[in-house]
Amino acid sequence: MSISVFDNNKMIKYSQNIFNTMLYNMSRPGEVGSIKPYPSENEFNLEVQSTLGIAYTLLDTEVSFYSTKSFTEKFDDYIEIITTSKRTELKNADYIFMSTDDNPELILEAKKGNLNYPERGASVIIRGIEFDKNNKNISLSGPGIKDEIHLPLKNKYNKLLLTIKKINSEYPLGIDFFLHNKDSLTCIARTSDILIGGDK
Repeated sequence: MSISVFDNNKMIKYSQNIFNTMLYNMSRPGEVGSIKPYPSENEFNLEVQSTLGIAYTLLDTEVSFYSTKSFTEKFDDYIEIITTSKRTELKNADYIFMSTDDNPELILEAKKGNLNYPERGASVIIRGIEFDKNNKNISLSGPGIKDEIHLPLKNKYNKLLLTIKKINSEYPLGIDFFLHNKDSLTCIARTSDILIGGDK
């Protein structure tokens, strides 16, 4: 596979912008930040290009990744080339890429850290999210959140949210989740409690 070469200074700035957005959202779960697609010359749709941008920002030779079948072999090859990270099985991966079309229960296999090293839990990046700023049915509470914050997602992700809630029910063990589409991103940290329809 050939990879186009882009201006190094522009790519550094691009990566810094995504990193700053993700860092901000990690400290303020539930808030929505802006991201831009990775400039892969239309080899992927814009949403997948944004997933590539997140991968480019977070992954390096020290970590591993897994992507579900909602992504292509070409996507995995591309990540390996631009990040030097290596693909592995889901249960061993540091970063997991999936979409809203996948069964969310797949991530029950992901590593959640241990009591000595809780930070060794995986991070999961989920594309295909539809945001709805008018929806007040889903809320988050916990560190970085004053009282509660409405999570502006459409009312179609209950199975996903309940799976995340189950995974993160044994804090400090757990997984950080980044939910995005082609231009927006939000975070559900492993420290966050999810409330659906007012029920905790």
